[in-house]
Amino acid sequence: IYVYRNSDGVHFQTLTNPNTYSTGTSDQFGFTSCISSDYFFAGAQYEDHADGSNSGVVYMYNIGTWTSVYTFVNPNSYDTRTSDQFGSAIATNNVQLAVSARYEDNAQGTNSGVVYIYDIASKNLIRTLYNPNNYGTDDDQFCYALAMDDTYVIVGTIYEDTTNFINSGVAYVFNISTAALVYTFTQ
Repeated sequence: IYVYRNSDGVHFQTLTNPNTYSTGTSDQFGFTSCISSDYFFAGAQYEDHADGSNSGVVYMYNIGTWTSVYTFVNPNSYDTRTSDQFGSAIATNNVQLAVSARYEDNAQGTNSGVVYIYDIASKNLIRTLYNPNNYGTDDDQFCYALAMDDTYVIVGTIYEDTTNFINSGVAYVFNISTAALVYTFTQ
C-alpha cells in the first residue's frame, strides 16, 4: 500500500503485508482499506490463518508511526473460517470498525455473509449483523460493500433475490447501536 500526503501528493510511506502465518502470496493485502482520525485499516481477504485458508484478516496501523498495532481475525464460531474472506469490505466512523466476511456460512445459509462491528479503542466485537433476507440467503454475499457513519451502517448485498428479481441486489441500513434493520433499498 502506497501512502501519499493529501496536502502535496508526496509519497511518504509504503506498507507491505505483515503476514507471519505463511508466505503472503495471493493474500490481496490492501484490497480494502479505510482510515480514521488515528488509525489506518487494511484488509487481506485471501490471507491464510491458523483458522483456515483464505479466512482473511484486517490489519490496524497507527497513522502517527505507520506501524501495525493489531490484527483482527475472523471470529466465526458457526463453522470453519476457511474461505470466509473476512475483510472483503471494511468501513469506519472513527469509533467503530465494520468488517465483512461475505462468504461466511451461518445458520441462515451457505455463503450467506456476516458483518462484524468492533469498538476500535478496545478492539472488542460489539455487534454481529446477519442477512435479514426473507427469500433465502445462500450465496447472497451479504456485505459485499460497506459504508458507515456515527449512527448507521449500510450493507450492500449484490446477489440477493427479491420478490421481483433474482440476483438483483439489496442495500440494508442498520442502526449500529441496536443492530436493528432501519431501511431496505431494492429495485
